[in-house]
Amino acid sequence: MLEFRRITSAESPYWRHFVELYESAFPLDERRTAEKQLSIVTGEPERFHSFAIVEDDAMVGLFSYWDFGNFAYGEHFAVDEQLRGRRIGERAMTQFVETVGKPVVIEVELPETEIARRRIGFYERIGYVLSNKPYMQPSYGVGQQPLPLALMEYGGNVLDTDFDLVVRTIHREAYQVKK
Repeated sequence: MLEFRRITSAESPYWRHFVELYESAFPLDERRTAEKQLSIVTGEPERFHSFAIVEDDAMVGLFSYWDFGNFAYGEHFAVDEQLRGRRIGERAMTQFVETVGKPVVIEVELPETEIARRRIGFYERIGYVLSNKPYMQPSYGVGQQPLPLALMEYGGNVLDTDFDLVVRTIHREAYQVKK
């Protein structure tokens, strides 16, 4: 059975492994610095949730999401590279979407490479739907680049009915874009 163990400070027994996996799984333009991530973990406890995904008392993955009231934004999800192929990702994402109780929006790479198409297929098998509307991920910080990505949604239709509001909320709250 997978467990989601919340990380609320650098004193968490999972924080160091979380940072190692976070930095190895996501390129620089797709993540914050560890210091900035920690400041959000400790400074936004009502809305930002960072978890170690644990199986048999060992951390096997990570998941972070924002709760924006009418939808959740799944910001980062990764399974330890050594453990891929054991359906951990499928079980973790299925468990999350079944318990969060609201639509979930995620960003994915555009389906321009085989690996990107495989990732999109992974989410589609769980029940996510790919939006065809253009989306640009803002920069995470100085020296980092914005990226053209796509949005996917599980469990609702907020991308159909409120796409612009969803994008503005994600940009303002998760990326700190002030416009």
